[in-house]
Amino acid sequence: MRLAWLAVLAALAGCQLIGGIDDIVLLRDGAAPGSDAPADTGAPDSSNADADASLPCGAGASCIPVPPGWSGPVEFYVGSSPQPSCPAGTTLALQGGSGIDAPNATCSTCTCGAATGVTCRVTVDLYTSTDTTCSGSLCATRALLGGCNTVVGNCATGVPRWTADVTPRNGSCAASVQAPTLPPISWSSYGVACAFAADGGTPVAACGTTGICAPYPAASFSLCIYQAGTQSCPPGYVNPAQTFDTKVVDTRSCTDCNCALTPTCTGGDVTLASTPNCGGGASTPLPAACTSTGLSGSVFAEVSSAPTPGGSCAASGGAPSGSATGSSPVTMCCL
Repeated sequence: MRLAWLAVLAALAGCQLIGGIDDIVLLRDGAAPGSDAPADTGAPDSSNADADASLPCGAGASCIPVPPGWSGPVEFYVGSSPQPSCPAGTTLALQGGSGIDAPNATCSTCTCGAATGVTCRVTVDLYTSTDTTCSGSLCATRALLGGCNTVVGNCATGVPRWTADVTPRNGSCAASVQAPTLPPISWSSYGVACAFAADGGTPVAACGTTGICAPYPAASFSLCIYQAGTQSCPPGYVNPAQTFDTKVVDTRSCTDCNCALTPTCTGGDVTLASTPNCGGGASTPLPAACTSTGLSGSVFAEVSSAPTPGGSCAASGGAPSGSATGSSPVTMCCL
């Protein structure tokens, strides 16, 4: 018996007492005390399955604190390339980005149809016989309607002089309908959040006071919580907050096409006569320059050959308008 106790004492003498608080180290989930285990990479370590099983969430999962007012956890991807598909066992919860790039709309070419609805008004003016230039002594005027018209006025005596003009009126041109093309929107940084069972994906369980168990994230993803608006991350979330827009307000378009009509009337003849039916009168092409009527009594006039209405149309419009901006921001806080 004495020899046995001596052996025990010798063994104790060869041991060293573990130091105080300075000797405590923070181990990765599932790492065995005294091991040289690397920091947690988010992936399960099959060599430590027994240790993981003793944790609140079991093997292959982490307990993610979700303070009041926050949602999640989710698997979150952020990068300069368009987001990948959600990992297996998750469903799409949010997507968008930051640093929107929305090129202007590409507008179609505006065109105009032929002029329609143009009318030609023919007017005969009489001047006193002494007004050789028909520039000031107007004594009668008449817009010619259908048939023979009496040109009534106070031209005193003598043989009046006359002019005839044609004035285009009314009309329009049909403008083409603008058909803008909107180039795709891109982001300088893309974001996608994929939800677990609490939001429709793989079942998760509660842990701790406000925590939720979540599987280790897939490659290129992080475990995060989120809240609408621009927020500061709660305590424990040491990574910088990441804010991205989840919606786009897109007012990009093009201004309407318009057409400006310049109406015209070409050709046509007017006849002056001394009889109420305009018979026997002389026909003069329009427009008629200042000349003597050759009539000393009543003057009658009619359009003997109608002018041809027409016109040209100038297109305008079709300029890019509006813009696209990100909206409905969401803040992501990741572990």
